[in-house]
Amino acid sequence: LLVSIFAMAPTVNGAYRGRYAPGQVMFPVKAFNESNESFERSLRMKQEALDTLDLVYAFDEGPNERSWALQLLSAIVDSQPEIGLQLMPQVLSALEDDTTSVNLAAIEVLKKLQASQHVERILDFLKDPEASLRSAAAECLGEMNAWTMSEELRPCFSDSDSSVVKSALQAVQCWGESGQPLASSIVQCLDHSSAAVRCSAVQALTTFAEASERFAGHVAKLLDDSDFQTKEAAVGFFAALGPRGARRSLTLTLDLLRRPGPGRCAAAMALGHMGVVSSAPDVAALLQPGDDTALALAATGLEKRLGPELRRSECAAAFALSLMGEEGGKHADAIAALLAEDIPADAKASLIRSLACMGSHASGHKGKLLSYLEHPQALFREAACWAFGTLLQEEGIDLLLALFSDSQATVRQRAAKALGELQEAALYVDHLAVLLDDPVPAVQAQALQSMEKCGEEAHSYAAIVCRMALQKNGNSSVRSSALKTLGSMSGAAAFASEVASSFEDSDPTIRAAALEAMAHFGEEAQEHLMEVELLRSDPHQAVRQAADQCAMQLGAYA
Repeated sequence: LLVSIFAMAPTVNGAYRGRYAPGQVMFPVKAFNESNESFERSLRMKQEALDTLDLVYAFDEGPNERSWALQLLSAIVDSQPEIGLQLMPQVLSALEDDTTSVNLAAIEVLKKLQASQHVERILDFLKDPEASLRSAAAECLGEMNAWTMSEELRPCFSDSDSSVVKSALQAVQCWGESGQPLASSIVQCLDHSSAAVRCSAVQALTTFAEASERFAGHVAKLLDDSDFQTKEAAVGFFAALGPRGARRSLTLTLDLLRRPGPGRCAAAMALGHMGVVSSAPDVAALLQPGDDTALALAATGLEKRLGPELRRSECAAAFALSLMGEEGGKHADAIAALLAEDIPADAKASLIRSLACMGSHASGHKGKLLSYLEHPQALFREAACWAFGTLLQEEGIDLLLALFSDSQATVRQRAAKALGELQEAALYVDHLAVLLDDPVPAVQAQALQSMEKCGEEAHSYAAIVCRMALQKNGNSSVRSSALKTLGSMSGAAAFASEVASSFEDSDPTIRAAALEAMAHFGEEAQEHLMEVELLRSDPHQAVRQAADQCAMQLGAYA
């Protein structure tokens, strides 16, 4: 009977039909095990073609079939969370399965749905003998924003399996400041033997905002870590902390800077982010061509390729000095002199950016910076765009506008961003509008973001921006940027109904952007308050937060 049902049941783009030898039982996973290509195709199938009944049948079969059904469900719940909610009884039942693969697939579905109401069902897996289940459970708690379960998560930081520890740290990153009660356990992970764990521990502490100041001394030790990604995370920690990080870490950081070794670059950058201007002479001592050990390691596949600021001492020093105001600006000439040295192209581009960021202190080198706008290497043209808004302003505007038709998309994108940073950006809104037809989505998105800063002059393009926002098959980043730009335009409230149509979009980033735009429409948006209220229970946290903010701005709590 079951064989007959499967044979007659509606199929999902052929999901239940594979190549079977005569006499084979027609169960789906056996087909996919025989043909991995068919399995991959099923995950890419059109979401609207899914027949929920097929999945229900699979849940009643063996563990392979249940695992297949859960994996397929996981692939579609982002765009169709309602299907996941319909099958929630089956998903919860799968948590009781004796097969690890089924448990893992069920946890993944709950994680994607952010089904925090079932968090208690996840906690048991934190003590499971199988490390993969402990790791998956920890990740799930993070996505569920289940910070109230922090004490239940604490044992994971001392787990014997590093993947479990890393997942627990990633969960804390999702919680942000709510994860602060676990700080003492996280600090211990900074000494973990696994580089991935140390890196994740730094990133978790970074999310603690002002409270992270207490741990600056501990993190400063990792500026000299043997792992480049951990070192990069440590620099990011001080970038987020700013001047407040100096009190507990200054002595150690200065010691690293003055001591020959691989930690000097990271120490210099950290001092720059902390604004320790008294260290400018020590930092400037690094302004000489250095070696590129990290690049050599990256070439062998042993390390991730890092930016030149963390690889080369002169780039690190120039970057740090560009953040030190008057004291750093005194060394602009020394940085400019390095541009004549025989150093890698990306290192020279880094020096151009740092010099440009020194503003008036680099005014004597405007001509040199302008010349790079016409350099044959795209990397230099892109870097030279940094000079606009910080140094050149209207000088060389024709050269900048010429880059809007550059052959390299990264150059066009950076040129659009540079134009948006000009004080008189509104005068050139027509040039930005040309990039709305660019074939590269990243360039379109940047043009829209720069158009946000053009004020009333951009309103004449509101209808075009609205059409871009409503393209159902368009790029998500472009549509999101279009919605936000539309919300910033005066008089764009006339498009409130069009924006509201995006509330039902399958992409949560689009729903959130539509809510952000609607929040600026005032009285014209009042008729859509009920729709906004419904989105306050959206499965995705970002959408719920945007809906709460929108409702408040529209007076729902008045």
